[in-house]
Amino acid sequence: MRDPVYTAIVILQFFNLLWVVGLTVFMWLRKPGLDAAAGLKGMEEEFRDALKRERAETERELRSHALKLADIQAHMEHMPSSEEMAELRGQVNGISERLAGVSVLVKQTHDSVESISRFLRENR
Repeated sequence: MRDPVYTAIVILQFFNLLWVVGLTVFMWLRKPGLDAAAGLKGMEEEFRDALKRERAETERELRSHALKLADIQAHMEHMPSSEEMAELRGQVNGISERLAGVSVLVKQTHDSVESISRFLRENR
């Protein structure tokens, strides 16, 4: 029969070997998970950076559109309404009629001055 100390040492070495093999398998199986977690963190940071850039670009575009809209609104506020345009059209028509009347008077005055001038030249 074998010595009980020797048997205990063999059993302890066997358990030690099982422990080392178990730790090795555990670490071997755990490594891809750690690599995947590190890769996921990197992807998450890239996504956050891309999201921040996209958000900043969108905010710039929104500010630009807001300024354009404010500019358009300012132009729209100063544009005359259809009633004002109709009133202006009426005023312009009135002015053109008055000018037509004035041009008739100017023509009559011109004709009168021409006739006086002709009379003065002939009766010298």
